[in-house]
Amino acid sequence: MDLLTFGQLLRSSLGEVNRYVLAEDGRTPVLAEYYFAWAEWVTADIDRRRVGRDYVGGAIVSTVFLLEDGFGDDTEGRPLLFETQVLGGPLDATITRYGTWERAERGHAQMLARVMQVTGQRPLLDCACGHAAGRHIGIQEDGRLQVFECLVSGCACPEYREGTTEP
Repeated sequence: MDLLTFGQLLRSSLGEVNRYVLAEDGRTPVLAEYYFAWAEWVTADIDRRRVGRDYVGGAIVSTVFLLEDGFGDDTEGRPLLFETQVLGGPLDATITRYGTWERAERGHAQMLARVMQVTGQRPLLDCACGHAAGRHIGIQEDGRLQVFECLVSGCACPEYREGTTEP
């Protein structure tokens, strides 16, 4: 049996769930043309699909690209392909889903603010030097998003790439 036939059999056995990958911009969901293209995303490093991750008040606030639909649509008819989930702490198992990367960033920041309010704590930073490793999102006083991203994951003293996007 060749790989294409195997992929078609596997897809039919898994049902008719639409599978997505991110386009070259790393933010826009597109239908996966082949099962194996999608499977590569499933097995790839989670950082490719991570929108944000923060630790605060004994909880993890994590927002990721889900790769599959089946969770409904947003108000504009887009499948809900991004999810923020709180793991641990007083808001454990709180989940919200979004149709776009941009809404997922905003939702992550809002959930982080909610966890901070409930716990009375600020996010923990990953690096020994105090810089945040990974991708961290916050809301400035003027309502704009602020994204901090470590250029070298796990580096003891990374350089920051800092940027903001309009709400």
